[in-house]
Amino acid sequence: MSYPNSAPGWGQQQQQQPPYQQQQQQQPPHPQHFQPDPSVSPHGLSVQSSGTNVTRGSGGSTHSYSHEELRAFAEFINEQMVGDADLASDLPIDPNSPELFTLVGKGLLLAKLVNKIRPGLVDPKKLAKARAGGVASVFQVNQNLSLGIQGCRDLGCVVVNIGPEDLREGKPHLVLGLIWQCVKIALLSAVNLDQHPELVVLLEENEDITRFMNVAPEVNLLRWFNFHLRRAGHHRQVNNFSSDIQDAENYLVLLSQIAPHIVPPNASQEPDPVKRAELVAQYADQLGCGKMITPADILSGNDKLNLVFTAYLFNKFPGLELLEDNVKQKEDLEEAERLLKLKFEEEAQARALQWEKEEEERRLAWEREEQERKLRVQHEEEERRRKAEAEAAALASQRSQEEARFAAERAAAEEAKRKMEEAEAEAQRKLEEDRRRLEAQLEAARRAEEERKRQFEAEQRLAQARLDEQAAKLEAARKQMEEDARRRAFEEEQKRLEEEQKRKDEEEEKKRQAAWAAYMEQQRLEEARKQAQARDAQEAERLKAWADYNRKQAEEAENARRAAEAERQRQEMAARAAAEEERRRQEAWAAYNAEQERQRQAAEQQRMRQLAMAQEADRQRMIQAQQEAERRRQMAAAAEAERQRQMALQQQQMMLQQQQQQYLMTQQYAVRPMMTVVQPPPQPQVRQVTTKVKHKKFPIHRMVITAIRARRLAKTETIGKSDPYVVSVHNGRRFKSSTHKNTQDPTWNHDFEYGQVQENDTINISIYDKETIGKDHFMGELNLIKSDFENNKTSWFQLRSREYRSDRVHGDIELNFRLYY
Repeated sequence: MSYPNSAPGWGQQQQQQPPYQQQQQQQPPHPQHFQPDPSVSPHGLSVQSSGTNVTRGSGGSTHSYSHEELRAFAEFINEQMVGDADLASDLPIDPNSPELFTLVGKGLLLAKLVNKIRPGLVDPKKLAKARAGGVASVFQVNQNLSLGIQGCRDLGCVVVNIGPEDLREGKPHLVLGLIWQCVKIALLSAVNLDQHPELVVLLEENEDITRFMNVAPEVNLLRWFNFHLRRAGHHRQVNNFSSDIQDAENYLVLLSQIAPHIVPPNASQEPDPVKRAELVAQYADQLGCGKMITPADILSGNDKLNLVFTAYLFNKFPGLELLEDNVKQKEDLEEAERLLKLKFEEEAQARALQWEKEEEERRLAWEREEQERKLRVQHEEEERRRKAEAEAAALASQRSQEEARFAAERAAAEEAKRKMEEAEAEAQRKLEEDRRRLEAQLEAARRAEEERKRQFEAEQRLAQARLDEQAAKLEAARKQMEEDARRRAFEEEQKRLEEEQKRKDEEEEKKRQAAWAAYMEQQRLEEARKQAQARDAQEAERLKAWADYNRKQAEEAENARRAAEAERQRQEMAARAAAEEERRRQEAWAAYNAEQERQRQAAEQQRMRQLAMAQEADRQRMIQAQQEAERRRQMAAAAEAERQRQMALQQQQMMLQQQQQQYLMTQQYAVRPMMTVVQPPPQPQVRQVTTKVKHKKFPIHRMVITAIRARRLAKTETIGKSDPYVVSVHNGRRFKSSTHKNTQDPTWNHDFEYGQVQENDTINISIYDKETIGKDHFMGELNLIKSDFENNKTSWFQLRSREYRSDRVHGDIELNFRLYY
């Protein structure tokens, strides 16, 4: 059998309407008076049938199911799911055993069947699959069953009080109820005028085409059945799928009409009903529909299996033809096409509105996340700043305590020296007596001095290593700074060097303060570089999200374009004249754009030459700064060598002097002040230095940009002109102007207001063409920086294309700036 894959409209949704309340007029027995079988349960499962099995529920209730239906549904699944790699180990299902219930309980079958009936209804990526050779967990099974149940709901099945646990336990009446609804929807989805326009031949005299389109598919099947019976001149009619075809006579007449090359016209004259049923099964097997029904199913009057079999016959052999000379059929067909087109247009408009709503929700969610992220980053920056201030305060306090201790030690040393001078006469008398004691003290002092010297040298090496490491980090940070930041840092460094040259004769304390100021300045530059890198990463993420958004919008626009292709063909003649006129205008615009591009390239080359000259000047200034730093380092090295020489002389004098105790006490405190060279200056002086580099005009408390008008915008419409509007984005906040209809030179006079504009902020101004269906067309943009808006005046700006897209853009926009500090 090959029904579903070969039937047109296989994946289309069936129209869900009350099936048996379409016509109320009194007529002879007619298929529209078809009533549901009272023996059908709310889930669509027969309570009684030939060959039933009874099961008992958990609450003491009993349920029954038909073996014939179980066999037919298993055959249907075997046919549809053949070749599925995930179910290859479980298929085919034995139609004569309850294996179907076990396979549904494993989780994958139901979701796969729903996707087979209507592809894409269940996301395959969400299906949980066991590893190779393993068994799926209970959680994975429940997840797959939940997706399958939701897919059944989306397909149009009635799902009441059915959960994953019920299907995992393989409850027969619930499993067969869902499978039956899926099979029914799959087979009846093509019984409509959209898939089979030839159904208009079933219209009766004076019957409304709109009412006919709303008839249930089961009723259309009965009308199709009776149409062939009447065409064959048969005296009987079919009003249901059970008792009226139980004797198989009507089946044989139908088969002889739709497949006369296989079924002879006199096949229905067989008097024995059993033999007639066997003939129906034999002919159905020759037609490729034999697995769906057996002679026993026909003789027992199983309405579900008869409905399935009839639907198979309709989809494979409809046997309906439109008469070329029948004017009414042509009119009915044209009316049906008009109504279908109207329905499709309404559905397309509904989808477009839904797309816009979903896109707006995604945009709002993205803006909320961006705002939360910015608040989080600000909080983290504030925490780091408070921590740095606390550490600097603690360092300043520690340094002041150390200086106080050194002062106290110096005072104590001076006091000891005075007392020793007073006791010199007495010490002279006791010198001979204390000589041995002094020799022992000298030895101990020598060892202590050597140990102190090693510690001092280690501290000096560690301090030098730290200074070298900090210098390397600062050098790397300067190379990575942007052009404006590097120029400001270099100018600040020049000022600092000039001031330092003037203060070269001042005390050592001022030199240490200037060094610490330079260190804190470089720390600030390092922090600014990190912030710039974070902003670049944020911008890259925003651009990536915007690119995904544009790609989705392009796909949606492509779908809308395809839907409107048929309408566009009808307007082709009018469009040709408009296209020729547009071509001539485009050629003129192309010549204008070429001239503009040539001028822009010349200006760009001039700007690049100026930039190269500025970079060369910066490089020369950097070389001079490096030479000055090298000179200072050499001077520091020479001073350090001189200090070492003086220490060696002092050690030699210590060995020769007789009053060793006095020398040790003075020497101990003579070298300690040299260790404070690497100590940072007090924190208040750092704050005073860092405030000098702050721009006096920023942040701008309030700024208003007026989008006055635009001129010579690019044409994005095939017929007519564009409907442009302006969009402004600053720090994640998006503003939009009104839309001007049918113009390439719009005038808006729209104000965009911004608050707390920083020196390094960028404001994006973009122009779009408003579209009724699909994505709005991009017409150009520009990014405003400090130099554009700090002059506080009205200017024209040339529109440019996006950096990551190749857009056809030309035109200018006039902007006015008002700044309030």
